[in-house]
Amino acid sequence: MKPMSLEARALRKYHGEVRKFKEWCYNHDDIDWFTFDTAAPDCICVLSRNEYDLHEYRRNIEEDSESYFLSEEDYDTWCDEEVY
Repeated sequence: MKPMSLEARALRKYHGEVRKFKEWCYNHDDIDWFTFDTAAPDCICVLSRNEYDLHEYRRNIEEDSESYFLSEEDYDTWCDEEVY
C-alpha cells in the first residue's frame, strides 16, 4: 500500500474537522451552518482549507476553499465553547 501524501493527510484531517463541526451544529438545534455559496456577507468563516479565510467575514473572502460559516451570534457561541 502506497503511503499517503502530506496533502492527502491534510485533506483527510480537514474533512474530519468538518464532520466534528457539523456534529457540533447538529447537537445545537438552533445553530445553522452555511457554505461559501449560502453564507450571508456578515457570516464568519470557522473552517476553511485556506487558513487566511478563518475568522473573516464572508464579504471579505473572494473564492471558495471548502469554507464553512456561522452567523455572528452563532460564531460567539462557537468561540465560547472553544470547539477547536
